[in-house]
Amino acid sequence: MLVLGLLASSAHAAVIFDSYGPFDFMSYQVDNGTATDGTHYEQSHAVRFTLTGETKITSIQTAIDNVSGLGKITLGIMSSVKQDTTGVPNPADFPELPSGKLLYSSDLTGVLSGASLSNLNWTLGAGTYWLTGSAFANTNATWTTGNTANYALSTQAGAWTGGLENMLSPAALIEGTLTADNPQGGVSPVPEPETYALMLAGVALVSAMARRRKRAA
Repeated sequence: MLVLGLLASSAHAAVIFDSYGPFDFMSYQVDNGTATDGTHYEQSHAVRFTLTGETKITSIQTAIDNVSGLGKITLGIMSSVKQDTTGVPNPADFPELPSGKLLYSSDLTGVLSGASLSNLNWTLGAGTYWLTGSAFANTNATWTTGNTANYALSTQAGAWTGGLENMLSPAALIEGTLTADNPQGGVSPVPEPETYALMLAGVALVSAMARRRKRAA
């Protein structure tokens, strides 16, 4: 009974999305600036993930590096819509792409090596979403690829292209917890290390009690 109780109380921390992998030999530019000839350039990138129920995003890890420390990187989450390459919603046979509107976001400045966010409280309902990485003016960062996932690219604010599965998608890891409204679905629960320790202690206690009863008999 003690062991069952410990198992039932284990934390619902879980990996929601993971695109880290073996294809880490390439990097995309995450940049925003003006070339010497006056031409403006910018690149933003996104990877898609799906939730089957309400989930609270708690942390995000990416392979975004900003070696110079100049400018600013925004990590955020957008909903997914079917739209054409100009950003106009269209229910026809277009791939799903980022909506262009951030549901949640956070800015990161300074030198970055694997840009990440922690202690988040971003609650999302069931559905398909995009983790996006974009740059403010005078930023020249990179996002290393990892493994296969649905990938989208933007070279103009609000307009996304791609959306299809790509072996060379940006590497990212998203973790979250199940909410009270989603106790069974969404992501697969993974016990925390402390929970494993409690479970082992419970097993040891039950075993000790069993041995004691056997000696008493």
